[in-house]
Amino acid sequence: MKFVNKIRKYHKWMMLFLGIQFVIWSVTGAYMVVIDLNYIHGNNLIADHQPNINSQDVKYSLTDILVDYPNATEIELATLAEQTVYHVSNDGQELLLSARTGERLAPFDKKRAIEISNYYYSGTSAVKEINLITENPPYGLNEKFLPAYRIDYDAFSSPSIYISAESGKLVRYRHNFWRIFDWMFRFHLADYNNREHDNWLLFWLTLFSIGACLLGLGLSYYTVLRKAKEA
Repeated sequence: MKFVNKIRKYHKWMMLFLGIQFVIWSVTGAYMVVIDLNYIHGNNLIADHQPNINSQDVKYSLTDILVDYPNATEIELATLAEQTVYHVSNDGQELLLSARTGERLAPFDKKRAIEISNYYYSGTSAVKEINLITENPPYGLNEKFLPAYRIDYDAFSSPSIYISAESGKLVRYRHNFWRIFDWMFRFHLADYNNREHDNWLLFWLTLFSIGACLLGLGLSYYTVLRKAKEA
C-alpha cells in the first residue's frame, strides 16, 4: 500500500502541475478541429480571377528591359488588376514595369493599393483602414514582403489584405478567425515565447504528461482491477 500511496501522491502533484495545460490542449484542439481549415486559410476572401495576357498590350519588349536594366536576373510577364506588367528582379530590387510603356509603376500610392486590393477581394465591403507597413510587420506577415500595404475591410471577421508596395502582388490575406487559430495553434504547442523551433517546454510537458498517464494507469490497476480480482 505504501507503493500505491506514492503513486497516488506523484500522480496528484503531476496532474496539479499539468492540469492547466491539459485544459489548454483540449480547448485549442477543439477549436482547430471544429473550424473548417479552408475557411481559416481565408481562401473565400480572394476572388478566383483567371486573367489572360493580351499580346497587344506588350509594347515594351524583353530587349528593351535588358537595355534599360542590364543586371536584370528574373523577368516575369503578368497581369496586375487587369493591367499587363513586368515583374523584374534587378540588383536585389523587385521592379514593377508597364508592359506597354516600360514605365515604373511602383511604389504606388494608397489609392492604387486600394484598387489592387479590391480587385483581389471577393467581398463588397468598404475599406475601413489602410496603412503602409515599412518595419515591424504584424505576426503572419514576413518581413521580406515589406514595404506592404495593409487594407482592412469593414466586414465580419475583419478581413485584411496585404499588397506589396513594390510589386503590387498579393502577399497575404488574414481575418480574425485565422488570428484566433494562430493563437490556438501556438498555445497548443506551448509556444509561449513565440519561438518556432526547439520548444523544450513542449518536450518536458509531453514527457511529464506521459509519466502522469503511466502513473494513472498504475493507480487504475491497483484501485480498480486488482480489487475486482480480489472480490
